Amino acid sequence: MRIYLFSIILILLAGVWLVRFRSTIDSINSMPDGERVRIRGAVTSQPYQIASNQIMRVGSISVATEAFPRYNYGDVVLIVGTLVKRVTDSGSPQIWLMYPNIQLVQAERGLRLTGVGRFVSALHQTRRRIVSQFGDLFPEPQASLLSGVLLGVRGRMPEQFSRALRRTGTLHIIVASGYNVTVVAGVLASVLVRFLSRRWAIPLVLVGIGAYTLMAGADPPIVRAAIMGTLLLAGQFFGRPYHGLWALVLTAAVMLLLSPLLVFDVGFQLSLAATFGILALRPVIVRGIERFARFFGREAVEGLSVTLGAQLAVLPILLMHFGRVSWLSPVVNLVVAFVVPIIMGMGGLLALASFLWSGLADILALFSWVPLTFFVEVISWFDRLPFGTLTVSSVSWWWVVGYYAVMGWWVWHSSHRGKEALAR
Repeated sequence: MRIYLFSIILILLAGVWLVRFRSTIDSINSMPDGERVRIRGAVTSQPYQIASNQIMRVGSISVATEAFPRYNYGDVVLIVGTLVKRVTDSGSPQIWLMYPNIQLVQAERGLRLTGVGRFVSALHQTRRRIVSQFGDLFPEPQASLLSGVLLGVRGRMPEQFSRALRRTGTLHIIVASGYNVTVVAGVLASVLVRFLSRRWAIPLVLVGIGAYTLMAGADPPIVRAAIMGTLLLAGQFFGRPYHGLWALVLTAAVMLLLSPLLVFDVGFQLSLAATFGILALRPVIVRGIERFARFFGREAVEGLSVTLGAQLAVLPILLMHFGRVSWLSPVVNLVVAFVVPIIMGMGGLLALASFLWSGLADILALFSWVPLTFFVEVISWFDRLPFGTLTVSSVSWWWVVGYYAVMGWWVWHSSHRGKEALAR
């Protein structure tokens, strides 16, 4: 009965999404392509730099401008430029203003920020200060690596190292996502439960997750993780069981209803697929390779199953959008897996120390240098290996659908056999 009710709800939600999707597309299509416009509004996303370009959003419009002067979240600007309609490689329609004339309205700067807006602006200012401090303490690519692991900010990462991360299948490590949320929630919970009851600690942990999500840029992967973490904690608060796959479906539905064009976002697709792989494929893979636990240890088997589950689930998306995949990725991820929590922990301590005493930050930076440089050298070494990536010219949608259909059957068949074995 429950599965039928859930199916009906999903069909209704799909209908609502379709209506909102069509409305959003019509709204974009109604905007005059090639027309010169004058727009006054607030910067609604934290600007970031790609090469010599500064990218930001003003309302629903993306803006590309020179690297200087720098703009910040909440700045009220007056923009004069020509609207350009674009369709991304993933099929998402976008409206851009390319190198328009931008005037910062100094007299009104920040006046539109009230309540939550001021809080978000303060979080972005904190993030900028932390990233700047990392840049003062470390050279590249260590500085950008630390900023990426802790806050999902790449900064001025050298293109060579960024390319090495893509070629080795480790670019996801510098994207704030589920692991970051898990660490933040775990640290907050372990501290708060020492002084407060669970009834008060859980809501405060949720506030901390929300603050970290906003500070890390609120990109789709970390928003997905934050919503799923919220559902988990809400279940604990109300004494309800938590089902990871159902939580993933509900999270995806909520995000798509709020932002219909997320369906085109590659980061969103990869985040959902990787999470599905970890939740659904990991148990199946563990049962297949658990015989090797006696030789390599249970932790190594678990780590490999998580990596393989995520990599198998994202394989079609990587091939469809990028045309290449690293067959060394599971090995590389397994080698650097142990150092990632060390980097994140040291980064958190460094960020805190930078607000307290610069001398302490200098000392901690010496200890952080070792894991950061280890990570950089491992990635660079694997990137230099020949034939490390598999390249394909094109991948059809039918192949992708077939791949996931076979995967779904494999998961269902394996779980069914597992239940039969337990029954015996």
